[in-house]
Order: sequence, then structure tokens, then C-alpha cells
Amino acid sequence: MLHGNTTPTRSIGRKNPRHFSTTMKKNVLAMSYAGMTIEQISKRLCKSVESVKKYRQSIFSKLGTTNITESIACAISRCLF
Repeated sequence: MLHGNTTPTRSIGRKNPRHFSTTMKKNVLAMSYAGMTIEQISKRLCKSVESVKKYRQSIFSKLGTTNITESIACAISRCLF
């Protein structure tokens, strides 16, 4: 769902935020950007709410943010969408 170079690499995280380690994290971020709730995302991806929360926490860690709003703003500013 995200555009651009999203090939996983070993340099994941703040050093190279264009790269996410899984497609699932990319999908969670994109669905959050689209305004979907955690519950809606979990149903769409056939994952538990807890799994979606863990994916979000991983996204926060990789982008150096503390919540989904900051993560979306960071992704937009870094042209990850």
C-alpha cells in the first residue's frame, strides 16, 4: 500500500526509515493513515487487536515517534506514502 522503495534491508529504523521490516507494518501504517481504527485494521488483516497494537509499537520505534499521529506525520514528511 505504500509507494516507493520499500525493500527490506538490514538498516531498518531511524537510520533508514524508508525501509520497514514487514509488509504487515506497511499495511498497518497505510490503513491508519486512511483513518481506520485498530479494530477495523485487525478485521481487515485477520489479525488480533493485540497484534495490530504490537505492529504499531514497532512502527513507533522505527520512526522514533510515540503515537500513530506522529508516525503518520513523520511518514508524510519523509515521503513514505
